Amino acid sequence: MRNALISNAVLLIILSIMLFIPDLITANYKDAEASRFIASLLIVIIVCWINDHYRERSHEAMDKLQQIKDQQANTDQLTNLANRRFIDACLVPSFEKQPDLFFPLSLIMCDIDYFKRLNDNFGHDVGDNVLKSVAYMFKQNIRQQDFACRIGGEEFLLILPRTSVQDALNVADKIRKQFHQQQLVPSAPQYKVTASLGVALCNKSEEFSESIKLADMMLYKAKNNGRDQTRG
Repeated sequence: MRNALISNAVLLIILSIMLFIPDLITANYKDAEASRFIASLLIVIIVCWINDHYRERSHEAMDKLQQIKDQQANTDQLTNLANRRFIDACLVPSFEKQPDLFFPLSLIMCDIDYFKRLNDNFGHDVGDNVLKSVAYMFKQNIRQQDFACRIGGEEFLLILPRTSVQDALNVADKIRKQFHQQQLVPSAPQYKVTASLGVALCNKSEEFSESIKLADMMLYKAKNNGRDQTRG
């Protein structure tokens, strides 16, 4: 729109010179005719500018709506964590474009122990509040460049770029211990919510799906060994 305004201004100046300085051209116009022409041209330019202005505002509004729509599609509405669609649509393509920023990365799969029992005993509202508290716990224990995603009902995936397995195991165990320190069910302080975690390493984007499966295997190994454990 700025370029169009500049072009119109230049055109208006050129036409004004042609109309009001007759020595420059062979044609001769009366001042009244020249004024009417300039006034008509100004009206056309103003109308076009108004039209472009509102069209641009409309496009900006539509772009913002699309961004909000995309954000909502990529975000779990309950916990405000990223969801599985974010991983597939945004994160994996980034892995392929800029692998040096991410690899090697570590994956932490986390599952809340006996979550169905918690819902049955205290209700789904309490269960939802536990999920929100756990999401907040993740945000408090990972770096800004890490990603916390909710990929199932009570299952979460933490993606830690440029992180070794040992460091990821330390993060996972720190989170596991945080479950013990938090009163996640305020109405029943004696009720302790625990979690099982599995850790795996991923060295390149082509291995990402398999690494998620490996982290999931480690998670179920922790569950089968008695829960409230970290395995990797």
